[in-house]
Amino acid sequence: MQCSPPRALFSTAILASLSFMAACTDTIAGEPKGPLAGFAVARDWSDASQKFKVQAKLQFADDQEAHLLKDDGKIIKVPFAKLSEPDRAFVDSFLKAEAAMKAAGALPSDDAENPFAGGEKSDRGVSDRKGSMRDKKDSSSSEAASSGELAKRPVNDRGMKQVTITPSKDFWSVPSLRGFPDVQFEDLIVQTPLPKPFFASMRAMAAGKSGNVLLNTYQQGRGGKENFSKFVLVQGTTGDASSTAEFGDPWKLMAMSLDGTRAAAVRIEGFDKGNDVAIFKVSADGLVPDFQFTAGGGSWDELHYVAFLPGNQLVTISQKSNLTFWDLDATPGPKALRRGNSGGAMSAEMSPAGEVMAIIMASSIAVVDTSSGKMVGCIRNEQAISKVAFSSDAQSLAVFRPFQVTVYGVQDGKQINAFAVSEAGAQADFYWVGNQLMVGSIAYDAQSGVPLWTYQSNPAARTTLGSYLISAFGNDNESSVTLFRIPHEEAVRAGASVDPKTIYAIVPGDAVAVRYQLGNLASDVQQAVRQSMEAKIQELGWVLQPQAANTIDVAITQGKQEEAEYFNYQGFGPGSMFAPPGFGRANGPGTKVQYTPWNHSITIQTAGKTIFTSQYQRGAPHNLETKDGESTQQGVTRFCQPFPAFFKTAAIPPHLLKIEYQGGLGKSTIDASGMH
Repeated sequence: MQCSPPRALFSTAILASLSFMAACTDTIAGEPKGPLAGFAVARDWSDASQKFKVQAKLQFADDQEAHLLKDDGKIIKVPFAKLSEPDRAFVDSFLKAEAAMKAAGALPSDDAENPFAGGEKSDRGVSDRKGSMRDKKDSSSSEAASSGELAKRPVNDRGMKQVTITPSKDFWSVPSLRGFPDVQFEDLIVQTPLPKPFFASMRAMAAGKSGNVLLNTYQQGRGGKENFSKFVLVQGTTGDASSTAEFGDPWKLMAMSLDGTRAAAVRIEGFDKGNDVAIFKVSADGLVPDFQFTAGGGSWDELHYVAFLPGNQLVTISQKSNLTFWDLDATPGPKALRRGNSGGAMSAEMSPAGEVMAIIMASSIAVVDTSSGKMVGCIRNEQAISKVAFSSDAQSLAVFRPFQVTVYGVQDGKQINAFAVSEAGAQADFYWVGNQLMVGSIAYDAQSGVPLWTYQSNPAARTTLGSYLISAFGNDNESSVTLFRIPHEEAVRAGASVDPKTIYAIVPGDAVAVRYQLGNLASDVQQAVRQSMEAKIQELGWVLQPQAANTIDVAITQGKQEEAEYFNYQGFGPGSMFAPPGFGRANGPGTKVQYTPWNHSITIQTAGKTIFTSQYQRGAPHNLETKDGESTQQGVTRFCQPFPAFFKTAAIPPHLLKIEYQGGLGKSTIDASGMH
């Protein structure tokens, strides 16, 4: 009998994602970008007679002419024949390196003897509004704004120092940190002229004593939509909103400096990521472009994290976990000071004044001194960590993992408090608002662990500043931003009346009884389920007693028969779920299979009320590696079986809140019209 080789099989749901990924790659012929961005730096150009010279950067070229962007913001179109021999060689080398060239077909200019004279004003990135970026009073800001272009600066990445981050054991030598000064504003609802079309994304960030709140909408044009990004500044001290700064590129706001006077954004190139960073100046009049540079590593190594550091420095983390510290004051462009690997993390948490940053590495937290790049603290946990957050006074570092928050002191790294929360999702929002910790939409008192209040708002455009929760809301014509001090008076009064010792339904040491609903499952499967559940109870510190008032219902039931279709992919290896974009399509006919999923559930009750549930379905896998001689149907049937290990691995908090406290002591909704 001839055995077929192992095959990597993918369901139709995955194929849709692959088709989308393959469609999301586009380039502009003749424009230096991506790997060719080095051709777009400012340089001295001269004509064939060597009589005329100009400093400009190459914006576009084909075999007939070059478009040069001058310092005054004008674009000149110079026939290839009128360039000097060195400049023709420069353009020719660019054209040879350009992978996708499209001839523009422009005719030589017969304007004047000087080929560098005249030119057209570039409208790329220029706002046409009244009081636009050209109207700034500050001379340096006016020069940058009048160009309508973010000047591209070269990057110096030679002579970088190595950053080594290797958590091994608990230690702590974190320097004394500065906190963010307490700010006091009136609660505000501010209307702004910033539009947010349906398909556009929205961001909000805040920084500085003045309460500068920067709103950003951006859209990467596809399917007939245009690229754009727009910004509006709101001042918390006055409630004033600037007019809109508009750009022709999709700049995504990523960071604000600690004093609120600068902002950084990434130009989106696909999947909400990019490689180019723009630096803006922020004044009372709004946003003014300064410069841009390439900080990402190209395709599949785009930037995920950007943050300002003291001393006009910047830190970035790319998709391949490249952690880089940049000096923005270096000339002629930003210099990479230090670089290392973030250990798989693609984001970090910065202390209020930027002296240190905390990086999650699985079950460890590495604290890195941003002035030296050296690790100055390490906290290790038994379980994987989801999020970390520094308090605004720089005295506490909070750690979130499913259903639990632990608070450590920044001065000595020792645990201060730990309490249960209702949120399990690793992607849940987690940040300080004054002395409270927001986990998802619920504000918890960080000292007592009491869940105070649920604040529902817009999670896609939400941020904090000191004790203020800031939310942004947009529509086609305008946007609103709300600034509310959290917790409000009603939540404070409610929290003061609660004894934190009474908020839990089950804690370690409490007795629980287990009731099994396993139907006609095989005896060995039933035994494995019981062993897994008993191991979980022991891990939680609970006591198993048959007659206990707290009950755990454990069930495995079979669902209805369903159908899935698989396609054969060769050569991607075992366990592969996604093929790289553009790497072929299904190479064989689809195979339809039948399967019946198994539903697993854990339900915990106390005093007749359900206080916790966890569910898992074992069905047809998205990707399947068949064994030698095994059909697709046989492979799916083999996989689609009861899974006793779920009851050992399920995330259950050892301290379970009573049902009346799981959403806090009340609920408010924040929308564009205020808090209700």
